[in-house]
Formats: sequence, C-alpha cells, structure tokens
Amino acid sequence: MGFATIPKSTTSARIKENSDIFNFEISKEDMIEIEKLNDGFRIGMNPNEVYERPEIILE
Repeated sequence: MGFATIPKSTTSARIKENSDIFNFEISKEDMIEIEKLNDGFRIGMNPNEVYERPEIILE
C-alpha cells in the first residue's frame, strides 16, 4: 500500500515541477546512512492486530 500526495499549486510550471519526482539518485553511501536511521522503533498499534489482541488497546 502506498501513499498519494496532493501538491498544492495552481500554476502549470509548479504542478509539473511537483510531479517530477523521479529525476534523482541516492548514492550507496547515502543509503547506508539512511538505513542506520532504522532502529526498529515503532509507535502505534498494528491495525491488523487490534481485534485479534484487544489487550493491546489498554497498554
């Protein structure tokens, strides 16, 4: 499942600029640094488990 973004713009040039999201590359070095940010910490409940484990609502 992905996310849809709705850029706020009224000028054609800005709308085109906002939709041009695939014109960049992330280096291997940057990806390594980005991966370091994932410490496994999550906040919130998994919506798929709420009805299977009602006790987590009270935690």
